Amino acid sequence: MADIRMTRWLLNILASIAITGVFFPAASAQEVFWQGEDSCGDLLDEPVAAIPGGFPLTTILSNGQAHYRLPLGGTLRLRLWKAESVPVQGKDYAEAYKNLVTQKPLQDDVSGRAGGEVVFALVESRYMLDLDYSHDPELSLFQLKKGGYTVNMNSKVKVIEWDGYKTADDASRRKWDKMTCESYHHELGHVLIGAQIFAEAEPLWMDLRGADEGMISWRTDDLFDRIMKSVRERQKKYHEEIDVMGRAVADSRPYVKLPFSWLD
Repeated sequence: MADIRMTRWLLNILASIAITGVFFPAASAQEVFWQGEDSCGDLLDEPVAAIPGGFPLTTILSNGQAHYRLPLGGTLRLRLWKAESVPVQGKDYAEAYKNLVTQKPLQDDVSGRAGGEVVFALVESRYMLDLDYSHDPELSLFQLKKGGYTVNMNSKVKVIEWDGYKTADDASRRKWDKMTCESYHHELGHVLIGAQIFAEAEPLWMDLRGADEGMISWRTDDLFDRIMKSVRERQKKYHEEIDVMGRAVADSRPYVKLPFSWLD
C-alpha cells in the first residue's frame, strides 16, 4: 500500500467553545477594568512567543500568524484575526454601555445566556488536522511519519466597537479601552487552550498504529474526537476557574499570568 495523508476538519465550534466569550454583569461592568501593564492593542496582530507548555514560536508569517515547532517534528500554525466589528452607539461610555446591554448585538451567537449579561467579544476557532502516514510492508502497519503532524488553527474574533469613541471625553475612552483590553486577553486565553491541547497531543498521534487504511482511519477519527472533547472540557473549566478567582482578578491579567491548574 502507498503512503496516505489524512485531513480532519472541525469546521465550526462556535456553539461549544466560542459561547464562552467575555460576559460582563450589567451591575458591575463599570467597576472591573484592566489593571495590567501589558499592551492590548496588538493582541490580534502579533502571536504569542510560545504556546503554554513550552512550545516556542519558530517563524512569524504575517499579521496574527505564527508557526510553533513541536518536540517530535510536528507543526502548529495559528492565525488569530479580528473578523468582524459590530457597532454600538452612544455619546459617552455610560450611554454606549447601556446600548450594549440593551441591544446585545452578539447574543444571537450565544443563545441561552442569562438576560443580565452582555457579550463584548466572541472567538470562533476552526481546526484542520493534516496527518501524513507511512506504511511499513514488513510489519503491515500504518504509522505517522516524523514531522507528519500539522495542526492549523483559524481563530476569528468578533468585537463590539463604539461609534462615538473618537468624539467622546477622555474618561469614557479610557473606560472603553480597558474593557476592550480585558476582552481581548480573555479571548486569547480561549485560543491558547486549544493550541496547548493540540500541541500536547503530538505523542498520541506518533503512537497511533493501524494494520490497514480502514483501521488507521477509524483510530484517527476516534483520537481526534477525544482531543476535541478535551478542548471543550478545558474551555468549560476555564470559566469555572475564573469564577473561583473572581472576575476582578481574572479579567485584569493576561491568561498566561493567571494560576489556571493546567498552566502549573
